Amino acid sequence: MRIISSLEVSAVEQFNNMSLVGSWIFVLTIGCILKNSPLGYISIPLMKSAGRTTLDNLQRERRSTVELQNYDNLQYTGEISVGTPPQPFTVLFDSGSSILWIPAAACVGGCEMHSMFDAQSSSTYNHSSKTVSIQYISGGVQGVAAYDNVQFGGMTVSNQYFLLANTTSRMFENLFADGVLGLSPGYKECHADCSILKSMKEQNLIESEVFSFNVCKEKSVAELYIGDHELGEEKSKTTLPLMNNTNSWLFELSKVTVGDGIVCSRSCEAIVDTGTSLILGPSEEVKKLHELIGCKVTYYNENSIPGIHPSCRTRGKLQNVTFDTGEHSFVLTPDMYLSDCTADHCFIGILEHLNNFGSLGYSTWIFGDLIISEYVTTFDAANRSVTFTDC
Repeated sequence: MRIISSLEVSAVEQFNNMSLVGSWIFVLTIGCILKNSPLGYISIPLMKSAGRTTLDNLQRERRSTVELQNYDNLQYTGEISVGTPPQPFTVLFDSGSSILWIPAAACVGGCEMHSMFDAQSSSTYNHSSKTVSIQYISGGVQGVAAYDNVQFGGMTVSNQYFLLANTTSRMFENLFADGVLGLSPGYKECHADCSILKSMKEQNLIESEVFSFNVCKEKSVAELYIGDHELGEEKSKTTLPLMNNTNSWLFELSKVTVGDGIVCSRSCEAIVDTGTSLILGPSEEVKKLHELIGCKVTYYNENSIPGIHPSCRTRGKLQNVTFDTGEHSFVLTPDMYLSDCTADHCFIGILEHLNNFGSLGYSTWIFGDLIISEYVTTFDAANRSVTFTDC
């Protein structure tokens, strides 16, 4: 979830109202505003097929698990429980935000069709006098700061901070989850105890604040590991340090190119965000990227959704899009960035944003599931780095 100050988005908000590859597109960049002021890891299978690792087997291996669902490589959700006795919720695991939120029993807006938390029924629930507002690109959430036990398939995080939402934007009606669980490396927008990773480390549930998304699209099963975990066989990998003074999974890019054309060659950077489905970039750079792509781009839905005629794809005219870090190149072929092709058009999964989420004066790109599904991505808050391992 990316930090923003308003909801002014053109392409993104229009995309949120469209079906793409049979699913909904979400952009969950956020800012969180406070007003008034035995060691192991969790193994979370992201099920793509009927096959599964059973909870009993994982417990024998000193693991704990909660089952996650994958929606067309666009949203990854799983089950948690909150309170005593535990109340179940489905949450979206989001590397772009630092806070857990779920709907309150009296929540209104886009939460009314989702599971809601009955605070009065939990003997371990506590709340503060602070009200909290979270702003995403695609909508907002407001509520009160609260504390209660949070369970991940056998492990309990005691007295965990979360936002109990009283109102949410209507766009959350289309979310395949009741709430969002944030996994960002920083918590400047709220405070230290809002990080569930930090709580798990302090309560000796995990050894370090590390998690890995293994959502490789060609595999039938995807997984999320929270805590240190060996990925098994050695494969090519690239570790990128986070930029200084950032609360996001933000690293530097040396350049962005389309074929031989330059889109950005200095002051470029990228945020890795599991809560975003596609790729977002600054308006002027994205327009230039579309101009260089090798085919005339048409904008649908009030000039906001970029697309091309499918004949360009069949004639092989389209160029690769490359995000270069100096150590590694993220190369997107036309088959990777095109989707929802019909007889009339193919949509382009690289959209513009109107907000600056990163460093002042930088060209900031957001890497969503379009890139994440090509790698096993490890987020290391302790060493402030992101590692991309080939699938």
